[in-house]
Order: sequence, then C-alpha cells, then structure tokens
Amino acid sequence: MVTPADLHDSAAAKEVLLLGAHLLSVTFSDQLVCPWSD
Repeated sequence: MVTPADLHDSAAAKEVLLLGAHLLSVTFSDQLVCPWSD
C-alpha cells in the first residue's frame, strides 16, 4: 500500500538525484572545457 508519505519521499529522492546529476554534468563539462583550471 502506497501512502502520501511514500510518494513525497520518492519525489524528494528523485529531485535529489536530478540535482546531483546536474551538478555532476556541470562539473564534468567544466573540466572538459577547461581541464587546466582548478
């Protein structure tokens, strides 16, 4: 049985995963553009 709390938790987890993926992609693309920058 799915409760509203379960839906809220899964939605929050999805947002965290999307944010993490976005930060990783931004960091990775920055390193590709400027591999010599710190």
